[in-house]
Amino acid sequence: MGSLEGRVAVLVGGGGGIGVACAAAFAKQGAKVVVADIDQRLADDAAGAVVQAGGEGFGVRVDALEEGSIDALVDDAIRRYGRLDIMHNLTSTTVLSPSVDLTTEQFERVLRTTVVAQFAGARAAARHMISAGSGGSVINMSSIGGHGGMPKRAAYTASAAAIVNLTRTLAVEWAEHGIRVNAIAPSWILTDALRNYDKQYPGVLDFDALQARIPAGRFGLPEEVADVAVFLASDASRFVTGVTLPVDGGVLSYVGPARSLSQPQAGPPDKSEPLGRTDR
Repeated sequence: MGSLEGRVAVLVGGGGGIGVACAAAFAKQGAKVVVADIDQRLADDAAGAVVQAGGEGFGVRVDALEEGSIDALVDDAIRRYGRLDIMHNLTSTTVLSPSVDLTTEQFERVLRTTVVAQFAGARAAARHMISAGSGGSVINMSSIGGHGGMPKRAAYTASAAAIVNLTRTLAVEWAEHGIRVNAIAPSWILTDALRNYDKQYPGVLDFDALQARIPAGRFGLPEEVADVAVFLASDASRFVTGVTLPVDGGVLSYVGPARSLSQPQAGPPDKSEPLGRTDR
């Protein structure tokens, strides 16, 4: 994947299951890791995972939509560790609603939490990286929902698609400064958020049918997303920018009927992840 020895990573919205896995993976590869989340407890739990992975870091409460908050976060990380090399933006939320019933406020909230917040994180990192002349890697989080339609998720799919093109634009704008900007588009990842989906939205998902629709025959694991994040953060991807990488078990490649695939395959063992926000 590539070493991150001596580098500093900041994760915004990193308290969910995927964020915790990414924070721990960065630490295992030698990075110092700062985890920010609007929930202090989740940020602290993620920082604990960094320490358990043998790394160094801390958790901090940050509202990514508060003007200047991420700039202050970046300044704090640099004061403590002297540099910033990796910004990983994971802020996201969703609303499950028929589009005719979806309110403007709900639509705007999803776009702000996902697109505006991730832009704020990327901008704060780039301001420092350009000033320092150091370059670096910005990693955004999209979704397979940004590549197709998903009923009752108009705001979510619109925001995920916006991240794809935001990533392209920032990549071409900042390439001259040695800043690479990429995104990850997961499919259904086995976090506690997914496990608790049926409690939050009873009867909405048929989990057996959903798993059968995935060519790989199983849900993904947070660690499998984290492996891709490490790749994008490291010099192993030094000529990769403006790309959104699906981590989806083949979902975006498959256009056949839902139950034409083989039975779900045996995969990595089920692992309990700290409770995170929906879809992260």
